[in-house]
Amino acid sequence: PVTVLVASVQHPEPTVVEFEDRTFHVAAGDHCEELKNVVQHLENALPFAANGNQTEMINNLIRHFDTGNVDYHKDYSRLWVRDRSPDVETTLGFIHTDRDPAGVRAEFEGYVAVVDHAESVRLKTLVDSAVILLDLLPWPKEFELSENFTKPDFSSLQVIMWCTSGPCLGINLPNYDDVRISHGYKNVDLSNIDHAPPPGVNFKFIPDQDQPLFARLYLA
Repeated sequence: PVTVLVASVQHPEPTVVEFEDRTFHVAAGDHCEELKNVVQHLENALPFAANGNQTEMINNLIRHFDTGNVDYHKDYSRLWVRDRSPDVETTLGFIHTDRDPAGVRAEFEGYVAVVDHAESVRLKTLVDSAVILLDLLPWPKEFELSENFTKPDFSSLQVIMWCTSGPCLGINLPNYDDVRISHGYKNVDLSNIDHAPPPGVNFKFIPDQDQPLFARLYLA
């Protein structure tokens, strides 16, 4: 049987699951020691939550990492979407599946950032114009997730800390389609990452001979 590992602090006896005529052993407790530290720091963060919504966000993250139950992370995601325009923004969990060829296993990701309110005002103007802009896009409405466009929170962030294999320039979360349809989502522009590529970065789609010129003008 195939063993499916679940990251969690708790590590009960493996369970047997039958799915599509296959037998799987589901074993919780993967990365147990690392997640104990994560839970401890989340508990330490509880007194600094700005409001009750943020307190419940943290509590659901603690439950998720303790048990490995993804439903708690979905509950956290619903609350995270409601947490509009906070001064400090953060996301934590097994978020993106891009590096898994099957698009199933998610990579751990965590960041802490402060909101650039002046730049966020400009992004809000873009969001407010989205209803008009959507009608100009070259695809039919059937390709949209829902009939009615839900305006996302769109913030510009200055990233303080990032924990993953590689930072991206922007984020559209959560990745759970059912949460996105029922509760909406957030867009964040990671502006200081966008303007500070690491030394020797190779810019995509730019010919080799134009790389130095593009880097100089890009960072100007």
